[in-house]
Amino acid sequence: MGLGIMLQVRTGLRPGELLKLMPEHILFPEDQGDWSQTTPVVIVLGAKGGTKSQRAQVALLQRGEPEFWDLLKTCRDATPPGHYLTPYT
Repeated sequence: MGLGIMLQVRTGLRPGELLKLMPEHILFPEDQGDWSQTTPVVIVLGAKGGTKSQRAQVALLQRGEPEFWDLLKTCRDATPPGHYLTPYT
């Protein structure tokens, strides 16, 4: 859950958006075939209608904190597909 709060601070995610994140909603540059040092992480919001506006949106997480990126990637990779990244209510 601590990682979720850190992600909220960096992206402005609402609690409901954070709780609905699944590993397939977090796309690192290398997942997109881009190995550039300037490409942000793309976080797909509302993939299941979980945004306030009721439509899909994205949040971009700029590179700059390698420790946080590594922690997010490790958590994403350890979460089975189809499961919530932060399985709390």
